[in-house]
Amino acid sequence: MKANEQMTLDMFNLRSGQDNFTTNQAGQKFELPACDFSALFSKSENIDMVENGYSMAVHGDSMFVLKQLKDNTINLIFADAPYNIGKDFGNNSDKWDNVSAYIHWCKQWIDECMRVLKNDGTMYFMTATQHMPYLDTYVSEKYNVLCRIIWTYDSSGVQSKKMFGSLYEPILMLNKTKKAKYTFNHTDILVEAKTGAKRKLIIERIRHSLIVQRKFPVMFGISVGCAIKWMSMKIILHKNPKRY
Repeated sequence: MKANEQMTLDMFNLRSGQDNFTTNQAGQKFELPACDFSALFSKSENIDMVENGYSMAVHGDSMFVLKQLKDNTINLIFADAPYNIGKDFGNNSDKWDNVSAYIHWCKQWIDECMRVLKNDGTMYFMTATQHMPYLDTYVSEKYNVLCRIIWTYDSSGVQSKKMFGSLYEPILMLNKTKKAKYTFNHTDILVEAKTGAKRKLIIERIRHSLIVQRKFPVMFGISVGCAIKWMSMKIILHKNPKRY
């Protein structure tokens, strides 16, 4: 996001060399229209860019490039800015003097992104877990947070011996206002359910089982002696449940 980092505008998620066709949700193939990327900018003469009519990559200071974009021109933005954790990406720029300076910088590029975002557009952005609360509060008050996404991953065998590992990264999904329309292609992110009838699980009654009592010590304020395996919603309790 600083002077020698890259900003990419991709209208159709095409790589150079691909044909100019795509497939819609109905499975129909159609040709993509070319895009005049220069029309997105109020000034583009000092911007270092390469484009093929379908995708464009810009090399330069992101704040400078963003300020050259016209208002309400971008449908979708995904921002994965530096995290202020001191990681060296080759330009040694991922570190600010303090957290306040970093948060101030983040607010600047977020506001610029929201300026160029269309009124019915959507923005996603990531940052470090320790910094997201500041930015979540900021965009919640100024814009509209649609949802908070957690990207989890394993530790690849590296685990802290002093504290719990932070094995996730937060992502915010937001748009301009609560009343604004936006696109959400839910069919593209469907995953197969791993519970319910697919697994053909049933409720089994287990009386006086130490394992179950340890695993489910209290459920809805009642000490229970059952294992729930999600096919019937009936919950079998001890004859004389002990209430707390």
